[in-house]
Amino acid sequence: MNRIALAILAAAVVVAGGAAQRATPASARAADDVRTLMQRIREIHPNPFHATPEPAFQAAADSLAALAPNLTPDQLLVELMRFTNLLGERDGH
Repeated sequence: MNRIALAILAAAVVVAGGAAQRATPASARAADDVRTLMQRIREIHPNPFHATPEPAFQAAADSLAALAPNLTPDQLLVELMRFTNLLGERDGH
């Protein structure tokens, strides 16, 4: 569980690192960051789909990856928090 929190925190720090340029969109790499987060959740979490079925979770990841390059770093951070909340209320913090 601590590794999941660490992975989410690391993703948040990477995204927040560009917060000085709040008005500019996140980088084109933001979509890759979302895909990497999804991959790490699959690798680390013992049961990532207990609260949200896998197809819905994957659809949310794909949707966020498509939107990510057009979001500001702050918006992307909020969307990443919403995405990780799909793991369930026990794992969203």
